[in-house]
Amino acid sequence: MTANNTVRRRHFLKTTAGGTAAFGLAGCVGDTGGSVTISARFMDAPGFEDFFDEHTQAFEEETGVEVEVELIGWNGAFSQQLTSITSRSGPDVEEIASSWLPQQAEANGWMDLREIDDIDVGTDTYFEPPVEIAEYDGMIVGSPWYWGPRAHIQYEPMMEEAGLSGSPETWDELIEMGEQFNEENDDDDQYLFGLSTLQNAGSQFFSTMLWQNGGDLLSDDYSEPLFHHEEGIEAANFWKDLFYEHDVMESSASEWGTDEAQSAFIDQRMASTWGTLQFIFEYADQDGVSTDDFTANPLPAGPRGESAVFYGLELVGIHPWTDHPEESAQWVNYLARPEVNAELAETVSMLPAVEESFDYDAFQSPIFQSFRDEILPTGRTFPQFYGWGEIENVLNSTMQQIITDAATGNWEPGDTEAQLEEAAGQVQSIIDDADPELEEE
Repeated sequence: MTANNTVRRRHFLKTTAGGTAAFGLAGCVGDTGGSVTISARFMDAPGFEDFFDEHTQAFEEETGVEVEVELIGWNGAFSQQLTSITSRSGPDVEEIASSWLPQQAEANGWMDLREIDDIDVGTDTYFEPPVEIAEYDGMIVGSPWYWGPRAHIQYEPMMEEAGLSGSPETWDELIEMGEQFNEENDDDDQYLFGLSTLQNAGSQFFSTMLWQNGGDLLSDDYSEPLFHHEEGIEAANFWKDLFYEHDVMESSASEWGTDEAQSAFIDQRMASTWGTLQFIFEYADQDGVSTDDFTANPLPAGPRGESAVFYGLELVGIHPWTDHPEESAQWVNYLARPEVNAELAETVSMLPAVEESFDYDAFQSPIFQSFRDEILPTGRTFPQFYGWGEIENVLNSTMQQIITDAATGNWEPGDTEAQLEEAAGQVQSIIDDADPELEEE
């Protein structure tokens, strides 16, 4: 079934409204012998018009299947997708954000790719962590597409100017390097480190520090929160104290979203941050700066744990109302080809989910190899729990409040513990209100 608001191929409509088994879609892509049109919807990104213009044409020439692509903005995309799932209408193929997957899967929004006729899903194609997310409740609901682990990114000219080499392997080393940076640097507006706080940074960076300190967000059966225990209190206070106690980053970071953090990095107000490849490539677009000026390193470990980092994942799935499951699977399979997945990842400055894509020239630089060999193995993501979206909002608002209170002089000893305890109560209510069957996922 094709939505009314899709458009013909190579003309794009952009809207801003609202055990682990490795697998791959390995069925042969060939001419279907008939005239078939399928629709596909993806989140817009720079370069996507050209990417899909090229590949919808190549796919049609190879298979005879026409693909109509719609590009939508992230703002309102969750509601738009949920409306399609509820009304059982919309595109045949669509991008899946990993944090939205459980709710959409429980609403019967995605096909099990293994149930599609004549399509083999038994090959070993992807990195293991994305596969673990693609498998939900005994189904394979999507093909991993690209992912964005964060690295400890350093702009080495600033580090060298301060007499620093290497990257911090522990929280204590990050603080020590920050103190040395301040001693060697006469510019009071420059800091060793910086992080955004707004948008989803609160949940993502708090979770990262919690994991680094040996903690967990929820119990294994998703029946209760755990983030408010000692590991979580120490993690939240470590983040706060980077500026409140140690002057490692500026307190105005409490007002930063991703764009503000990117600007601060480019303006050399900080020498390092935790970010995706986009942070490097945005910076390297500036005059006199190249990717060789950066290093991508594993994030530091806390006193109770080891290096860990949050990653987000995008997948591609097929909706169960499609009239063309085989042709839709051919399109998903085409997007999973190593050369196509490599081009896609390069376009969005993220990492390919297909392992073989790393063999292409674009990914042979030391930056990409560091991501593959050192950072990907430390990647973790949010629990695949039905009510996670609400929990994420609680964590975002809680951490933003803790950081803002400290930045404005309104934090007092005991506040972090109290606020995390309050957040845990809210999360327990979310868990208790969830469908009892979902608690067993």
